[in-house]
Amino acid sequence: MLGIPPKPLGISPKDLGEPPKAAAMPHASAIVGEMEGIVRAAVDPHRPDGIKVALARAARTLNLPARRVRAYWHGEVRSVRADEADHLRRVHRELLAAELRRLDAQADLLRARLRECRAP
Repeated sequence: MLGIPPKPLGISPKDLGEPPKAAAMPHASAIVGEMEGIVRAAVDPHRPDGIKVALARAARTLNLPARRVRAYWHGEVRSVRADEADHLRRVHRELLAAELRRLDAQADLLRARLRECRAP
């Protein structure tokens, strides 16, 4: 460009080794993956209504901004704050407990119907 060759500084990026943050990255990416799984679990029940509707409903359920839910859905989230991770885990536990109650009630109904069929 200017006719001046670049001066070697004597430091190669290869010589520097791994940056200190890289040691924490597998853990961070595992947390991001866990949060993506929680968001996907909240979106999936609403998928038959269309992805836009499903993402909006999941955002309301998870009490997160719709843009954040979309970012999780598309795998664009690179880091998760601790308070957001705790919030998502708590909401996920509540959703699982509600689903368990619903399935228990359904199982009780099925048991009652089975007893009716067996009774002479």
